[in-house]
Amino acid sequence: MFCHNDVQEGNILLLSARSTHPTDKLMLIDFEYSSYNYRGFDIGNHFCEWVYNYQHDEWPFYKAELSNYPNRQQQLHFFHSYLLENSPELKEEDRHIQAEAMVIEVNR
Repeated sequence: MFCHNDVQEGNILLLSARSTHPTDKLMLIDFEYSSYNYRGFDIGNHFCEWVYNYQHDEWPFYKAELSNYPNRQQQLHFFHSYLLENSPELKEEDRHIQAEAMVIEVNR
């Protein structure tokens, strides 16, 4: 599928309510790495970005905190939201089954 390949905090904008359609709350920017890729890689890379603090004041001006990697509950919440947005017609049971499969797909 077409992937952003760099979904980290600096590339996600939270839009103000007055400037957007009521359902549009986020905007991705910075598409120079975008390309066709595996969905699991793109989401897995996003989860890896949770680990990094890019506001660190000392060289190399970022810091990794492995405990910030999303736990299973956080991942399932993300997957349920993703699937609800991507496939709103899915029954709740099917969404749950696909979310469980995504845990394996993304963490490989």
